Amino acid sequence: MQLKEIDMKDIKRNPEQPREHFDTDKLEELGNSIKEVGLLNPIIVEKQGSKFEIVAGERRYRGNKVAKKNTIPAIIKTYKDKGAKAVESLIENVHRVDLQPLEHAKFLNKIKKMENLNNTQLAKRVNGSESKVKLLLSLLPIEDEIKSGHVTTPDYKTLSTIASVKDKKDRKKIFKKMEKVGVAQTRKIVSAVKTATPQVKEAILKDEVSVDVAEELKEVKEEHIKPILNKVKKAKAMNVSDEGQKLIIEQEKVIMDTSTEIEPYKPKEINSEEVTNKLLSFFVKGRAFITTGKLLEKYFTKKEKDAIQKI
Repeated sequence: MQLKEIDMKDIKRNPEQPREHFDTDKLEELGNSIKEVGLLNPIIVEKQGSKFEIVAGERRYRGNKVAKKNTIPAIIKTYKDKGAKAVESLIENVHRVDLQPLEHAKFLNKIKKMENLNNTQLAKRVNGSESKVKLLLSLLPIEDEIKSGHVTTPDYKTLSTIASVKDKKDRKKIFKKMEKVGVAQTRKIVSAVKTATPQVKEAILKDEVSVDVAEELKEVKEEHIKPILNKVKKAKAMNVSDEGQKLIIEQEKVIMDTSTEIEPYKPKEINSEEVTNKLLSFFVKGRAFITTGKLLEKYFTKKEKDAIQKI
């Protein structure tokens, strides 16, 4: 191993270069920095005939070209086999701070396969944490959906959460939503989609119900989902607030959970005590009937409804 200044024209790129994305603006910044203070970290190369092939330092090499330097500092190494050289190149790239999540995951997976490592051994090999290695590897199933450079968030946990959604079409819809609603809300959407019934899941992904309202629908019996969901979607379309939609769900649950019709009690003279007693008789499963809208129309006369609203 030796350190040497090598002519730029004698350097050749590695055809197996693992990095797929190089930020043009950042390369420009690196080039300007090299012009001012030089290249602080030499690249690593292997001599091949009269040329030197890059093992690690492709980005620095490109920055040096931007700076229009004629030579570049390089450490010349020799390798016993192609695998050892490839692993060193991958490991060097794994530790780059500007690495895209999917690139990072793919590098780790290559090292894992080339050296036949489990996740614990892989984490030690790259001097990283096992939890982060697992998170990154979990991104591989969504490679088609997040090409390098297309996802700007460094939040591996959020991307890993999306990867846990099995349906590819659902994942694509969630990625589109992430651009609008941000990371925190995206996690909530994923959680809701994974536990919702097919009808409710579709409504969430179409923005027909919010995540908070969908949470209330979890307690609705399967046979009642469709009619209640339709009412909630209509309410949202009419700009009824989430709280208003939740009241509709609660009201409809009570009505639909009531197996027998309750005959309205019609006192001769309306007074607060009689109406209050009547309300108390309508407690179902620890839940009081909500005294608004359809429920009042179903079980109370107009006079009674007016009296209830004054209580």
